[in-house]
This record gives sequence, structure tokens and C-alpha cells, in this order.
Amino acid sequence: MCGIAGLISETSLSNIDDIVHNMGRELIHRGPDDFGEWSNSKNTVCLGHRRLSIVETSNLGHQPMVSNCSRYVIVFNGEIYNYKKLKNQLTHLSDNNCLIKWRGGSDTEVLLAYISKFGLKKTLTMLIGMFSFALWDKKLNTLSLVRDRIGEKPLYYGFIHGNFVFCSDLKALKAYPGWAGVVDRGALSSFVKLGYVPSQKSIYKNFYKLLPGTILEYSKEINHCKYDRYWDIDTAYSRNFDAFDGSMNDAIKQVDLMLQESVSDQMIADVPLGGFLSGGVDSSLVIAYMQSLSAKPVKTFTIGFNDKRYNEAPYANNIAKHLGTDHSELILNSSDVLSIIGNLPKIYSEPFADSSQIPTTLISEFASKSVTVALTGDGGDELFGGYNRHISASRIWRKSQNLPKFFRDKLFFSLRKIPSVYWDNIFSWIFSTLSTKAHFNNIGDKIQKICDIANANNEHELYFNLTTFWKNENIVINTLDNDYSSLLVSDFKTPEQRIMCMDMANYLPDDILVKTDRASMFSSLELRAPLLSNELVEFSLSLPLSMKIQGQTGKLILRELLYKHVPKKMIDRPKTGFSLPLDQWLRGPLKEWAEDLLDSDRLISDGFFDASKVQDKWHEHKAGVKNNHHELWNVLMFQAWAEEYIP
Repeated sequence: MCGIAGLISETSLSNIDDIVHNMGRELIHRGPDDFGEWSNSKNTVCLGHRRLSIVETSNLGHQPMVSNCSRYVIVFNGEIYNYKKLKNQLTHLSDNNCLIKWRGGSDTEVLLAYISKFGLKKTLTMLIGMFSFALWDKKLNTLSLVRDRIGEKPLYYGFIHGNFVFCSDLKALKAYPGWAGVVDRGALSSFVKLGYVPSQKSIYKNFYKLLPGTILEYSKEINHCKYDRYWDIDTAYSRNFDAFDGSMNDAIKQVDLMLQESVSDQMIADVPLGGFLSGGVDSSLVIAYMQSLSAKPVKTFTIGFNDKRYNEAPYANNIAKHLGTDHSELILNSSDVLSIIGNLPKIYSEPFADSSQIPTTLISEFASKSVTVALTGDGGDELFGGYNRHISASRIWRKSQNLPKFFRDKLFFSLRKIPSVYWDNIFSWIFSTLSTKAHFNNIGDKIQKICDIANANNEHELYFNLTTFWKNENIVINTLDNDYSSLLVSDFKTPEQRIMCMDMANYLPDDILVKTDRASMFSSLELRAPLLSNELVEFSLSLPLSMKIQGQTGKLILRELLYKHVPKKMIDRPKTGFSLPLDQWLRGPLKEWAEDLLDSDRLISDGFFDASKVQDKWHEHKAGVKNNHHELWNVLMFQAWAEEYIP
């Protein structure tokens, strides 16, 4: 895992190496083990690389790397999991007149050799891995930027003072001479609604994220960018939709074989390796396969909280004992968790407001003290139907449509008027009166969510009611409310499949994978997601909905596979996730911090937000009238980011 940066200038820059070197220094957390730059003789092209050594840790894996034919130069971030198979193919294809002289054992060298032999586009069809890279073609004077299919590894690009610039992380731009990033208010509006900046946008004007599965070719001769989507979820879903015609047992066997191969390939490393274990279906399944493939106990890591409502560590510990892993857990109190909040802008160099970023950052820091690579269960929910919006939302929406519209509007309008904290208090009283052991977190939020579902006029509106905040308010000054049609995907037979596809196209790459990449790389830890292998993704798209969701249960195939390793009673419980009591913290230990960032005079002076609307939400929340922590957290994360990155 690494960090890359570079620039192409129309004119010779005598300090081009220094510029790229300084950009790379800002990425040292992504690659603390080695660094390097390559520039052409005219000082118009320079590629830079920071290296976290995982495979071929010697200097034989040093980058930038030049191909044996000398035509190509590459800076590569990520891992090619099937590089050994590709290397064997190339070796068998060579003859006495054209022997490949391998310099070392890195996947980057194999990638270069494959591109030299077959070209970039054909090579990409053969790769299994997570990556973003920049490839300079000396013959054609073109730079190709490439990102993996799902978007596990980041890549930004744009123009600064007429020069084409790219980098793995926006913080590299701080080192570019004369850089003065201007906030894109349209991107900010999207961020406030979604909690992340969606692709292709970045928080800065004239700077963009490369879409997953995309090749950007920049021609120096004509100063032009050309885009080519070599893979996208919409097309893949359309191509594979309902293609599988086997039985449920056939599907289980197929996923079993694919997951065994994927986990095995992703366990290849020349450094210490382990896995994250939350106690949920996805992470437990990955760890179960890891342990079955390992001759010694696999190192596993769990983070827990001393607040029992949010602590899943006991579940993970039971599973670790059953599987026989070498398990470590870190139990935190609120002060431990709160201490990381001041660092979030440094960790996430673009505004980011998924609050599970906090435990993800802490477990990455914890695990990095023992291992350099960790496997995760990311992707299982999106591929196999694990979120409540996949399982229940469409069913609730369809049933609500049977009510007369006038009655429906009145009913759910009235329910929404009752603050969520009141619902929490009502049900807490009911449970205590009945002396029942039943307990449900955030009942008020769930009732508000049901109202969002029922009030949707169509299925696209249903999705965005479920995934956006500040729903009926545009709080960003000098911008129109955003059109989110670019986030939509083609129609499929069922709304459940449509919602899953939209999650894979948007929420997965722009939220989940951003969270894990930035949190782990801040501690120089590489995370790998076996459930996101090419074959598993494509196969999951071919499965009928009935093989993913039945009744109130999702991820059917993953569950059946896990039951072969872990007793069912250890797994079947309500989904929790990395949730935190942010609503309480904003009224308690975070109140002073939030007061400062949300100060009305400050908001007016900064000129980004409608101060009166933000203050109304803040006063409601402090008074306990409404739980507005999601909306406020989005604003707070931008304010904290702006304090760090805007002069």
C-alpha cells in the first residue's frame, strides 16, 4: 500500500522533482518505508511514490518503476492478488528470444510486464486486486490514471496553474507551490446531505475523484483528458442480472470456493498479517476462512466500549475463542474515543462525517502495533443484502402506499412531529413497566426512518430519504439544492436490487471504502476486503434476490457458510455496527467543542452555512427536543476540516 503523486507541465520546471517530493512528504503515513521520484529529461513530467512495503520488501520493489522495455514508468498503490498466476503466464509465454528477466518478486513488476506485452486495457481485465496507479507512456507522451473496479484505493486529479496534477490524498496539494484550494459549494452541499463528497467531485473546485473502474488518459501534446470506463456496477448488474440458474446449494458451494480462493490470495504478504473481528456475519466469516487456511492462530482485533449499549466485544471474543484465533481487544471509555476527534481533519483530508470513522481509526491504530496487513468483512452488506434498507424499507414503502394518500400524509406528518427522544422515553417506560429484558436502541430514530420511507413518492425518493440528511433544507449559501440523479442507476426488477446497486455504486466507494482507507493508512496499515474480489462481486450480481434475502433475514448465503464454522446462536442477533452515543456527547463532553464550531458569528463570518438554520438545529438538540446529531455532525466535520485546511 502506498501513496502516489505527480504532475505534468507544459513548460520545463527546474524544481519539478522538489515539488513532487514535497507532495510525497505529505503522504508519508501512506508509505513510510521508501520514497522515490522519476522525471523526464525535459523536466515536464514527474511521478512520485511513497511505499509501504508489503510484498517484495527489498529495494527490488522500489518505485517509480520502469518497464523492461523502457517504454512505461509506473507509480502504483495497492495490491494485485493474482500477480503470481500472471507471472507464471508471462514466463510460459516467453521464449528463448524473448526471455523475461525478472528483477524481483513485486506485483508492480508483473503489472508492468503484462502491460508491455498485452497493453493496458487487456491487462485490466486480468487483474484481481485493489489499486490506483499512474502510468506514463514515453512513446505516446500520455499519462494513464487507473482505479480498481469497486474503488478501494483513492485517486484525485485536476489542474493547478495550468499543470495536470494527481495524488492519492488531497493533503498532498498543501505542498504544491501557490496552491489555494477553493471550496466547491456544490460538493459541500452534497457533503452536508450525504455525509461524504460523492464522486466525481472533490471538496475543491477543479479537482476531482477518478471514478472506480475508470481509465483517464491525459495527453500532454494536446492538453486533453479522455475517459474510459472499463467496468461499472450498472453495466455489470445489467449483464449478470438473474443469470444464475442453479439451486441455493449450488450458490453456496460456488461462493464457498470463491471465498476460499479470495481469502487465500489476500493472505499473501511478507509482513505480519491479521484480521478485524467485530462479531458480525461478514468479519466472522472472513476470519473463519483465514483460520481454516492458517497453520497457526490468526491474529484478530476487536474494539469495544465500556458502555454496554454499544459494546460488541463480548460477541467477537466468543467467536475468536471458538475459532481459536490469537485475539486482542481494546476496551475504550468515552474519553479515549473523544481524544481522536481533534485528529479527524488530519486523517480525512476531505470532509467526512460517517461517525464510525472514530472506532475504525482507533482499531486501525491498535492493530498496527502488531500487524501491517489486516483483512476485513467490508462489502458483504452491499453484495448480499445486509442493510435494513435492503431488507425492510421497500416492504414498508409498498404497504404504506396502500393507505389513502391524504390519510398517509397526515399520519406520518403527525408522527414526525413527535421528537425521537420522546419515543425513546415512551418505550423505555413501557419496557420498565413490563419488567421485560427487551431493549432496543434508538427507537425514536427508527420511527422517524419509517416516516421517511412512507413519505417517499417513488423508489428513488425512497433511497435518498433513507440515505440523506437536511432533507428539506439547503443550508449552504450561494448554491442550489443538488440534483442527485448522477447517483442513480438503471432500473431493475425489484426495488431491493435497485437499492443494493445504488449502495454499491455510491455508498460503498465514497463512504465505506473512504473510511477504511484513510483510517488504516493514517496508521500505515493495509486493509484488504476478500468479499470484494472481482469474481465474488460479479457472481453476487447474478444471484436472484431470494438467495440473498428472505423475510427479515439478509445475507443468506454468507450466513449458511458461517454456520459451518460457528454455532448459529453466536451469530443471529440484531445488527449493531460501529455506533456511538454522539447525540449524548454533543450535549455533554463535546458540547463546548461544538459550541465553538457552530457559533453564529463564526458561521456568518465563514460564509458557508445559513447560520440561523444551523443554530435552530443546535438549540433543538441541546434542549433534547429533537435528536439532530446526524445533521449537526455533518456541519461540525466540515467546520473542523475548514479550520485545518482553509487559511
